[in-house]
Amino acid sequence: MTLGQFGSEIEMTLHDWLHICWAGVPRDPANGMPQPWARPPSDFSERWFVQANDFLGDPFSSHVNPVFWGFHGWIDERIDDWYDAHQMAHPGEVQRAELNGVHWFAKGKWVEIDDPWLGPVSHDCAEGPGMWIDKSVEKDLDVMKLALRVTVLERGELGDNLNQAKLRPWYARNLPGMQQA
Repeated sequence: MTLGQFGSEIEMTLHDWLHICWAGVPRDPANGMPQPWARPPSDFSERWFVQANDFLGDPFSSHVNPVFWGFHGWIDERIDDWYDAHQMAHPGEVQRAELNGVHWFAKGKWVEIDDPWLGPVSHDCAEGPGMWIDKSVEKDLDVMKLALRVTVLERGELGDNLNQAKLRPWYARNLPGMQQA
C-alpha cells in the first residue's frame, strides 16, 4: 500500500470515526440546546462563530476542540507504523528524508509525493484570501461556505459549486472512483 493510499484510507475511515466517536452532543452555542442534526451545513449565522462551538462532528468547528489535536497527533504517528510495516515487508524500499526540517520520505515506489503537508504554501492552497498578511480576508467566509457545500451536498445539489472548487488535493486523489484529471 502506498503512502497516499494509506493516508486516504486513514482519512476516510479511522479519522472520520474518531471525530464521531469523541464528539459530544451537538448544541446550539447561543442557548445550549441540543441540535440532533448539529449545525445545518448551509447555516453560517453568527452564533456558530463562538469558541463554545467546538463540536467534533462538524468540520466547521472541530478544530476548536482540544481533543481534535490529540487524535490528529495520534493519527500522524500511524505514518511511522506504515513505515515500519514496509521495512519488514520490503526492507529498504522506503527511504526516510527530511524536508524543511520535517522528517518525511523520499519519493519512490511506495511514496508518490516527496513532500509532507507544510501548510498552504507547499500544496498550492495559498492563493486564497486571508493566507497572508496584507491580503484581503473578506472572501474567507465565502471560501469556507463553498468548501462545506462541496463536502456535504449530494452531487446533484451542487449546481455550479463544484466548478468553483479547486481539484481534490493530492492526499485525497487516491480514493477509488474519485480521481480528477
